[in-house]
Amino acid sequence: MEVAFKNRPHLVEQASGFIRMDVLQKQEDPDQFWLYTQWEDEKSYEAWHTSHKYQESHTGMPKGLKLLSEYTDIKKFNYLCS
Repeated sequence: MEVAFKNRPHLVEQASGFIRMDVLQKQEDPDQFWLYTQWEDEKSYEAWHTSHKYQESHTGMPKGLKLLSEYTDIKKFNYLCS
């Protein structure tokens, strides 16, 4: 999975409203990855998430990979400050 993330096609960077994405690997569980993305607004994220490019961006995922529902969760936050 780590190789798939490092070699991803970077299609999200072309999405309107996209700011950045960080891929994090949990130290105590290296099989667990977290994706942290920043968007200009929720509408931009929703447009990306329902787009054909979103589906295309996942073509490099390892065959047979199963996303566990207890770990698959989208959380949305409002930006306050740095």
